[in-house]
Amino acid sequence: MTKPDKIADAAEVLEYLTACMRGDASGSGAIKAAELLAKRYGLLTERGGVAAEAPRIIDDIVADDKMEGGAPDG
Repeated sequence: MTKPDKIADAAEVLEYLTACMRGDASGSGAIKAAELLAKRYGLLTERGGVAAEAPRIIDDIVADDKMEGGAPDG
């Protein structure tokens, strides 16, 4: 089964948006193209900020009930 020539594939859409963003479109067209590309690549969160991986906290410290020399006086 072959793809009809009237339907753009994903690569063609990305090429078009990139061309628009780089200057083939003016004003809001270039901004919209950049926004669509950013969404495609997951560069924006739904809140509009830059996506970043959340830090992972690894709690691997084992409590030692039998400290050497006993508990400190304090």
